[in-house]
Amino acid sequence: MPDKEETSRLEKIKKNEDVDLDNILPDVDCYEYLLNWLSEAGFSMSGGMGEVPLSFQEIWAFGFKYDITKFEMDMIRSLSERFVAGKQKYKNQFYPQPYRREITEDERKQVADKIKSIFDRRMKKA
Repeated sequence: MPDKEETSRLEKIKKNEDVDLDNILPDVDCYEYLLNWLSEAGFSMSGGMGEVPLSFQEIWAFGFKYDITKFEMDMIRSLSERFVAGKQKYKNQFYPQPYRREITEDERKQVADKIKSIFDRRMKKA
């Protein structure tokens, strides 16, 4: 448990007034039907050790209704894989967001200072 109180990704985004929440993700109009199909089929399924991406058998069975192509099957599988991986990766609400604004010089300096202090400590031990 961290010593200091941290704010979640959503709170950080809401505080940053130059972020347009409506336009934070890319436009997917031409592939919106794939997202609808993925949502209808289910984003994932249960596996032996927990949640897993949709199998090709599940996607193929689902695809009978829509005469699904190989490309569409591959895309749905890929989206399902990314959903499961992202769900696991971003379980911690304090994990850095998957998108990022431009890094400022102050942030670069902070990182450089942290790295320098690590090397300085190592040199003192040697």
